[in-house]
Amino acid sequence: RVTDIIADISAASQEQSSGIEQVNVAITQMDEGTQQNAALVEEATAAARSMEQQAGQLVQTVSVFRVQDGSRTQPQAAAAHAGAQPGRGTRRLSVAPTADALA
Repeated sequence: RVTDIIADISAASQEQSSGIEQVNVAITQMDEGTQQNAALVEEATAAARSMEQQAGQLVQTVSVFRVQDGSRTQPQAAAAHAGAQPGRGTRRLSVAPTADALA
């Protein structure tokens, strides 16, 4: 009788140990996934900053052109229209640079 109880305790202890090991493995995998996600967030942030800088440079580059009605483009207006679709309230740019751009 005592032997059966000790055997049951031993079996339960082994099952518990196995369960704890499985939990540890799962936690390790979740930690690795969290670290990978954090690295991806850092990469995405760096890419977004780079794109923001490039968009600013593009706005400045394009601002030397005149639109079809003869007015100069403004960096703020160009930035505001950057996400607009052509033909929906946006103006087309001519390919002729202003006199300032040629100087």
